[in-house]
Amino acid sequence: MNNLDWENFWKKDRNNKIYLVHAKDNIPFHTIIFPALLLGTKENYKLPDKIVSDEYITIEGEKLSKSKGNYISVRDLLKRYPADAIRYYFLVNNPDKRDFNFTWNDFINSINGELLGKWGNFINRTLLFVNKSFDGKLKDSTVDRVIEKKLKGLFNEVGIDIDNGDVKEGINKIFDFISFANKYFDEKQPWVLAKTDISKCNDVLFNCVNIIINVNTLLKPYLPFSCEKVEEYLNNKVSNWEYNTISNILLSKDIKPLYERYDKAKIREEVAILNQNKK
Repeated sequence: MNNLDWENFWKKDRNNKIYLVHAKDNIPFHTIIFPALLLGTKENYKLPDKIVSDEYITIEGEKLSKSKGNYISVRDLLKRYPADAIRYYFLVNNPDKRDFNFTWNDFINSINGELLGKWGNFINRTLLFVNKSFDGKLKDSTVDRVIEKKLKGLFNEVGIDIDNGDVKEGINKIFDFISFANKYFDEKQPWVLAKTDISKCNDVLFNCVNIIINVNTLLKPYLPFSCEKVEEYLNNKVSNWEYNTISNILLSKDIKPLYERYDKAKIREEVAILNQNKK
């Protein structure tokens, strides 16, 4: 399709990092047989740098089986749920060390409780407050040194995790920081400061917006579509994957919830559909 020579990606003199990604039943081939075949060619081929292997996925406690109708296709999921919600659920539950059981209860709760309840909530409460109390504009301030240090550390740690193929560890670290960010918002109480000290309120919200722009950058490899929306809300597009301080903050007036909340009835509905499809 791209008219690229595959050998250019495997030569030792190329600055490429080669990942082999597969399920656990292919480990013997990718770790022993395939490297031996590469060496046996006597060519200038590079051996794989990283083996990324996963355990199996079951669904509602049962083995996946297309013939029995006990499965859900990615196409069907995409028809009913945002791509980033699907990506998030499977990333944080990546079966890198043990089998993973997909359940509709966990899937819906991960959207409501984590994507919406943590990340979406922090974005919404911050940006709507800035629009309401500051007409979407904040004066430049100083970023809290503790926050800055944590964010810079995250870029380093998550970058290493991604490079090593440890994607689950990386996204979990980001969401641990999001919990810290929500705690920061609660402790600083900008809704009180807006009435008692508008300058301090500006400083707190300035820090919150800078948290959003940097966490959003960190999440780009994981949740690309959501991150595009956040950049639109901030009127600020970041091109580099590194720590940045946003200044001259002027938010979009059209801030909407980043993720949809699903009613618990949705779980029963999806389980019923799955059961109906079984043969």
